[in-house]
Amino acid sequence: MKKIGAALAFLLGVMSFWGCQKELSFEGGGLPPASRRCIDCSYLPFCDSSEFTYLVDGVDTMSGPVFIGNDTTVGGAPFSQVSAIPGFGQGLLYTCAGGDYRLAFPLAQLGLDPDSIRLLMTPLLDSLLPVPADPGSLAIPDVLYLTILKANDAEGSTWLDTITALTIPFGTPPLVFNLRVYAGIEFTYLEKNVSRTVLGNTYSNVQHVQGKPRIGLTIAVPVSLPIPTIDGQLDFYLAKDVGVIEMEQSDSTGVQRSAKLMRYRL
Repeated sequence: MKKIGAALAFLLGVMSFWGCQKELSFEGGGLPPASRRCIDCSYLPFCDSSEFTYLVDGVDTMSGPVFIGNDTTVGGAPFSQVSAIPGFGQGLLYTCAGGDYRLAFPLAQLGLDPDSIRLLMTPLLDSLLPVPADPGSLAIPDVLYLTILKANDAEGSTWLDTITALTIPFGTPPLVFNLRVYAGIEFTYLEKNVSRTVLGNTYSNVQHVQGKPRIGLTIAVPVSLPIPTIDGQLDFYLAKDVGVIEMEQSDSTGVQRSAKLMRYRL
């Protein structure tokens, strides 16, 4: 279970932190002219040729232009497409419909498929012994989603994005029943419409969201099971009409990775 937790924490870091910081490569200041093509999302306000520069881990800088691709449909829902992001063949896909800032990660775009992920995770399932699981029961969706902000929710609200689930037979024959275990990311809206200073620049209307990997059961059971708490979290700070101004990936030992906005141009 600890290995699955570590894998989930790694997935959180790779998908959210690495993917988002390349997606949010912004620079400058001020709103763009009306003639430019822009995505109408207050907390991820991309326009064609927007540019952002981040200080990464306190030592490196990362910057570059952002270009808007054609809108596409994922799972029956429309998503905006931001291109020119290394590691993502079609760029990053996201939507802010209804105030929910949702990122989509099609496995094919990442060079993966459900069967290959099951194969990779089979050794991890050994950590569940003496309660073995069938790797074939590991539900891997074709598209993974992360909702990094629910702008219309209240401060303190929480939500869960389920990444995968699996079935574990539990008990001794003939009294055996199947437990359905999920793994996902639980987000908490820690601060709403606050001010935050990053690298000497003060931003208003900042939203602070924290994501933590979580493993749990889909239904309550009458016995105690050792469901672990996973050591790891990712904090997002999004400013209105700017975008992501800061991200931190950390665990109980401290901050492991960080990205702070130096300058941007919408």
